[in-house]
Amino acid sequence: MEGPAEDMMAEAAARRDGPDFVRAERPADVARALGRGRRRPQASRLRSAS
Repeated sequence: MEGPAEDMMAEAAARRDGPDFVRAERPADVARALGRGRRRPQASRLRSAS
């Protein structure tokens, strides 16, 4: 892997590890790990109740 492709991957990795990525991705990961199991049953309960 050399040249432009490697440069683009390095750029993408730098972007991925930057503060914007942390801000954008970590909450989603947390929601995936902690929230989904709780939120989906609640959502279905709310749907069936209303």
